Amino acid sequence: MTLLKCHGFRFNLWKYGVRYLSGLKERPCLLKEENNITGSFTVTDSCVNRFKSVQLKKLQAKAVDSSSTGSDDIVLRINVTAGGCQGFNYSFCFENARDISAEDLWLKKDDALIVLQKKAFRLLKGSVIDYHSELKGSAFVIKSNPNSDHSCSCGSSFSVKTANLMKS
Repeated sequence: MTLLKCHGFRFNLWKYGVRYLSGLKERPCLLKEENNITGSFTVTDSCVNRFKSVQLKKLQAKAVDSSSTGSDDIVLRINVTAGGCQGFNYSFCFENARDISAEDLWLKKDDALIVLQKKAFRLLKGSVIDYHSELKGSAFVIKSNPNSDHSCSCGSSFSVKTANLMKS
């Protein structure tokens, strides 16, 4: 049973094995259908699996901490900032779904909701969003960015093709 539905996303939470309505009821859903960019990216299964794993851990922590209030729904935010050895940095963070802006672009695969700002979209369109795990660490990564001219060996810094910088 879906308690709250917004643009096809199910905001269901489990507490002690019983579903309850999250804090999203207090704020209207800000996901605009015209901001859906799902077809513009490839999201790997490992990315979705890691998203679900983090979400489950958050829900389990919420069930233990009865003093917690508000929405438990999370989104993965992708940011692009100036910096790094190649000119731009990728960064990923989880944030509360109630912090989504009406201007954010969004995409979805299975139950994983990913958001980004319009300025980042122009630099990332066509990329593969992945979760990479190895002995030295694990992280969300951008692979195969068609807008990137060069990438740092660490994978978090990139330069943009000159033609893409000239587009407004």
